[in-house]
Amino acid sequence: MALSKPSSPDPVYTPGTARGAKLAALLVDEGTSLVRKIFEDEVRNMNPPSLRGQLQRNKRYLCQCGLRYLNSGQRKTLYPASGDVPDTAQGFDISLLELLLKELCQNPPYSGERDRLRRFRNANYGHRPSTNLSEGDFDRLWKELTDILAVLGGDRNRISRMLNSSIDRQLAAEHFALLDRLYKEDMEVKQALGSLKKGQDGLKQGQDSLKEGQDSLKEGQDSLKEGQDSLKEGQDGLKEGQDGLKNGQDSLKNGQGCLKEGQDSLQKLPPDAVDDVIGCLKNLYATEYAHVRPLPWCEDLNLHLGEVYTNLQLQYRDGRGRFQDTDTIVNLADIYSTCIRKVEDMHGDFRSAIRKIRVEGDPGIGKSCSCQKLAFDWSCGKLNRFKVVFFLEMRHLSGKVKDAIFKQLLPEDTKTTPDQLWSYIQENQDDVLFILDGLDELSQAAREVTDVVKLIQGKILRNCHVLVTSRPYHCVKDLRKCHQFYRIVGYTKEHSDVFIRKYFCQSPESASKLVKQLHSNSNLAQIVVNPLCNLLICVLWDYNNKELPSSKAELYQDIVYSVAKRFCKKRDPDMEFEGDQLTPDVVEALQDLGKLSWEGLEQEQLQFNIDEITKKYGTTADNMLNMGLLTRDYSFSRIRPKCYCAFLHKTFQEYMAARYISGLVMDESSREEGMKCVCRLFGLSDASVVDRELVISCHDRYREVQNWLLLILGENIWPIIERLAEELKKGQTDEDRDTFSFFVIMWLGRTCAGGELAEIVAPCLSQHATDEHVAFNNHHFGEYTSTLYQRNLDHINWVVGLAYVLAFQKKLSLHHNTSVIRHLTFNFVWTDAAQHETFGLLERALSDYDKLRSVTLYDIGDDTPLQTFIPRCRIERVVIRNYRRNISHMLLLSTLEHLSAVSTIEHAEVIVRSVSCVPGERGVDFTELERRLANMIASHSRLRFLRFEVDTWEFDNRKTSAFCNLTATLQSISEHARLEVFMFMLIDAGFGQCVYDGTIDIEIFDVEPMVHELTECLKKNKVLKTLWLGWGIGDIVLDCGLYDTHQIFTYRDCSDESLSRLCSAIRENRTLETLVVKEMLPYSDNRAAIISELMRNKPSNYKELSITLTDRSTEYGRCLMHAGHDSGGSTGRYVRF
Repeated sequence: MALSKPSSPDPVYTPGTARGAKLAALLVDEGTSLVRKIFEDEVRNMNPPSLRGQLQRNKRYLCQCGLRYLNSGQRKTLYPASGDVPDTAQGFDISLLELLLKELCQNPPYSGERDRLRRFRNANYGHRPSTNLSEGDFDRLWKELTDILAVLGGDRNRISRMLNSSIDRQLAAEHFALLDRLYKEDMEVKQALGSLKKGQDGLKQGQDSLKEGQDSLKEGQDSLKEGQDSLKEGQDGLKEGQDGLKNGQDSLKNGQGCLKEGQDSLQKLPPDAVDDVIGCLKNLYATEYAHVRPLPWCEDLNLHLGEVYTNLQLQYRDGRGRFQDTDTIVNLADIYSTCIRKVEDMHGDFRSAIRKIRVEGDPGIGKSCSCQKLAFDWSCGKLNRFKVVFFLEMRHLSGKVKDAIFKQLLPEDTKTTPDQLWSYIQENQDDVLFILDGLDELSQAAREVTDVVKLIQGKILRNCHVLVTSRPYHCVKDLRKCHQFYRIVGYTKEHSDVFIRKYFCQSPESASKLVKQLHSNSNLAQIVVNPLCNLLICVLWDYNNKELPSSKAELYQDIVYSVAKRFCKKRDPDMEFEGDQLTPDVVEALQDLGKLSWEGLEQEQLQFNIDEITKKYGTTADNMLNMGLLTRDYSFSRIRPKCYCAFLHKTFQEYMAARYISGLVMDESSREEGMKCVCRLFGLSDASVVDRELVISCHDRYREVQNWLLLILGENIWPIIERLAEELKKGQTDEDRDTFSFFVIMWLGRTCAGGELAEIVAPCLSQHATDEHVAFNNHHFGEYTSTLYQRNLDHINWVVGLAYVLAFQKKLSLHHNTSVIRHLTFNFVWTDAAQHETFGLLERALSDYDKLRSVTLYDIGDDTPLQTFIPRCRIERVVIRNYRRNISHMLLLSTLEHLSAVSTIEHAEVIVRSVSCVPGERGVDFTELERRLANMIASHSRLRFLRFEVDTWEFDNRKTSAFCNLTATLQSISEHARLEVFMFMLIDAGFGQCVYDGTIDIEIFDVEPMVHELTECLKKNKVLKTLWLGWGIGDIVLDCGLYDTHQIFTYRDCSDESLSRLCSAIRENRTLETLVVKEMLPYSDNRAAIISELMRNKPSNYKELSITLTDRSTEYGRCLMHAGHDSGGSTGRYVRF
């Protein structure tokens, strides 16, 4: 539907014309604004970067040569009679902006989308006589235009707001008039181009006439040839001169070759320059990196790296994506030692294919110190695998890697150039190691210009060795192609003790007392696995007269207060303090430091220009810079250092940001400003629905700040909880509501006052409490292992918060407006010992919670407390699905036993990928499993749906019965009055060509009793609608753990009479809608005929009816042949259990 301004000057304003006006407003206002911004950005990159300068510089071209069809209005706009050439593009219409982009800019961006915008305008506002738009056409055109504008940089939220706004009639008329004028101008240009085409055709005719004249001229030229012959003698003399010139050219070519050889030699790094670079690097690492000054406020705390460095616990991710402990790797240098040994064992040389190594760890875990130690070890000759090691800090990176080496590492008078050194690196890649510390701290501005990501991904210097560190929930895409993946877990208990004793080497008694207290305090024992926290505790212990904080939040609070107090005492040694009171100017400086921290995190800024701080904060800046929480940083450029500062560690910046926001929230006079910060921190918007993606991205980006804020506020967190409750009330999809409820419950569990505040959010939560976001959500799936530690913490907090919510909801009396949690989904695949400690809290909340109706459990294990998660009170639906985790025979039996005890169940599903034997566990016959299954059906009078599915059934005992018929189960189904769906499936997981040697055990599967019970079941049961019985028995070979011994299944025959009675029962049953019997019956021609007859006359009540026959005798013969008995069969296919 295309539109144009109506012919009437005062059109009838209807809903249809209002829609047309709204679309026109979006096209005019937003489209022109975006094209104007593109043009202004291009002008800023010109020389001079001024619109007025460019217009004056190109006036002759624009007015005489380039834009011949520039109309008079556009000429007046660019070059008014007053001579005042515009310096901004404000007021330029979209047609003029497009002309200037094409004529003044080289390769302007978004050319395709800008052309789409022009064609959209002409198509929809250039041909139609009416502005009226139907709802359908409006929605389609609005979406098309929104997509175009979004690619050009438009804000979808702003466009959405325009959708809901109204348009003034007068303004609408102006928009239509403008669009009509622009369309006519385009048509004028098109007509002018047509006239130009006609002129070009006339020019061609003139050229043809000219050619005829040239032919006549040629005849005259022939007459001149005789005179030219007389000139030949003179030309011969000229040739002699040309020969002399050629000789000179040959000499010049030889000189150019010599010049090129000289240039090539200049590009290569001289041998003495190589030694100079290596010497400079080793001297830098052995001096500046030999000592650690970890705390800027402690000037006398200068620790030698070799003396205080303590081994860390590292884990290695195996091929299945699971992290495993590495006993032999306790520092980064060990990684390369291990790689060399592995390659030497396999190939007998030292050239390793493992070149890109990824190391992740939580804040303060020791990543930077480990990198520093690796560079220090190389300078001391402990890492001779590499000739050159470049240690680059990503927070200081601002350009190409080649330039960063000189800025960060080499002195100004080094004997080489960047190009020479880069050429040396290219020629010696296998001998070069890049240590890239803190990729997550690389600024967005640097990302746009640097090639460091290409280096990590092997797109440049692909044979160089790279070790890169990052926080675990950042830079996942950048690091995906690394060859090995390690995670720093932190100190073990023993490593923590070792560090403390090294720190207090002059006072062993003090070290022993501190270690003893830490061992007796479970909260602090968990904190000291983090090396930074361990150091801070040592400092506080030494400073606070052997007193310890009780939590991580109190630890950082004490550190900040101690630093501030130390600063005050330094200024006035006679100052006396009362409690936690500080001087007003220091309090103001701390608040401004928090503001600086938060604004920096929002802008992804970890370094701050000291001049800008001084300019912005005035007199407070001196206290901010000198207190000790900021450290001055010149290291980013050794050649042209600038005055920057940064926090001791990003964790301190995150803590100070949370401290700042908490202060705003707790102060009633600044609470409104504080809540605006809270909304940006947690991803809460003013939209009418929850922005799910914004909440998730803010959690990933500001996870640490969120955690700090919840810990700091404690009981004062109620304004945030109330705001979260408001967000929960917004209309949204079930998926959005479930996901946001997960975050709210998790945040509630993180705060120490969750029990008291649960009543605020509990009535607003989704009725489905699920942790699927942390386990399966597509936003993270595929990289879950890299964030396992953080996910475990999130999961623990969610469990604690859920217990708070359930404890509150238990007290509620149900009425029609009450919303309580009725459905629980829980994933166990990532649970660990720390989470199991929280299960007791959840068990107490669930034990008498009678409002829960359904439970879904993923990947249960032998340590799963089923009693906790499947309470025996009013549960109607239980689903257990193990997709990633095997379970044992005994766990499967106990699961069925537990389900049998929950008498209220109406719907039950047990779906297991693999059931296997645990070493030392007794073998379980399938008959015992079948007995439990039959008992479960018989004990549940309310059961309506039961699905039991096993993908793989494993045994390690040849004497264990692997299967039996389902006679007991079918008897229970026959007598059940409510069961409508029963599905039993034993599915094969894989096929393969197998050849076996040795002996065979044959287990006979008697089909006759099962056919009889199935017949009786179909006769007796009048409520069953779906019955599914499936096996893979015909293809099963049971591997007993011995390569030469296997167990084969075969069938005892079933009579044709029994099958006929079964078919009669199938025809007579009028309630079944689905009946599938897979691979239960052996094949014969008679049975095939009986089944075919049934299928030809299938009763009308069956939506699906399928019976599969299997040729057991043929399969048995094939098995015998492969076991060494010639049966004349051919190669068959098998399912291995």
